[in-house]
Amino acid sequence: MLAGAGATASLEATRQESARSQGLTVRMLVVVTARSIHILSLPMAGNTPQKELMSFERGGTKVEISKFGLSRRLKLTDSGSGQHLGLTGSAAPFSSFSKGDKAVLAELG
Repeated sequence: MLAGAGATASLEATRQESARSQGLTVRMLVVVTARSIHILSLPMAGNTPQKELMSFERGGTKVEISKFGLSRRLKLTDSGSGQHLGLTGSAAPFSSFSKGDKAVLAELG
């Protein structure tokens, strides 16, 4: 049991470092407006966005949505600059985030 907890902590540290190296955070909020898509950072504890990390113009952004079990993968690619971002959300009925994730996916899909 303790070995599993150590492996989980190591995995989380790796995820955080990977996100940080790309100028991102592990938890992010996606805001969709009529003209743009904004990616905001969220702290590990709490739900108050901290700053905008990226933004995409809706008209020039290719949106790809795929399924992986109860997860939904979203890939945003700016057609002009080539800037891209891959995100994973949840469609699981027991997830507290699934309602918001489903709303974003419906708006972009």
